[in-house]
Amino acid sequence: MKLSNKILLVTGILVLVAITYTVIGFKKVVSQGKSNKINNKGKIDSLLNAKIETKNYSLKDFKKIKFNIDGRVLIKQKDSWKVEISAPEKIFATEYTQVRKEKNILSIKTPLIGEGNRNSKIYISITLPKLEEIKVQSRTKLQLKNFEQKNMEVNVLGECLLEGSNNKIENLLLQSHGENRISFSRSEIKNANVKGFGKNQISINMAGGILQGSLGGAGVLIYSGEVKKVNVDTFGGTKVISE
Repeated sequence: MKLSNKILLVTGILVLVAITYTVIGFKKVVSQGKSNKINNKGKIDSLLNAKIETKNYSLKDFKKIKFNIDGRVLIKQKDSWKVEISAPEKIFATEYTQVRKEKNILSIKTPLIGEGNRNSKIYISITLPKLEEIKVQSRTKLQLKNFEQKNMEVNVLGECLLEGSNNKIENLLLQSHGENRISFSRSEIKNANVKGFGKNQISINMAGGILQGSLGGAGVLIYSGEVKKVNVDTFGGTKVISE
């Protein structure tokens, strides 16, 4: 066998292995997230029809955030910390609702009740001086606004809608697995490292740096603005498009 054919064969095997491990990991994380899912329609109706209540949490000094919710979230950069949740009052009483801080990580978990990320009655508002990392799981509608900082890491899993607006980030690490729609088209991202697998739709406005990463599945990455170099490996039906 010719050397070139051997190289192609090895490359093909490595790609298949990467896809296999990605799918296994994706399924494993999704299955872990089902622990707070409610399927009983009567119980869901009882939760959602309760009176809306707003709670404020005296939590601060966190730089990282983890979500596992079906709801809407707004996160803004400000000089002070604020955590506010509005939801039907029975949501707060369930064993599935958790709001806690461990070291520098804020973790929020609510029942997964199938309301999705558009019409959910769960609304979360957070402010903080600096957001180093955010992990989002399930069907969250998330807005990131007004962040100006050197580094940010974003990890998204499930069927999330994420919109970043008026942000200026020097180095963005974005990882997306599932069927997520992520837009940083109204932000300025100097360098972006994008990784993921699935049917993701990702758009990024570049500000003169390097766009790199690895994407698989049947998604699309659209970039605009000024870019110094593009080096994104793709496998499956994923496309990288300049706008």
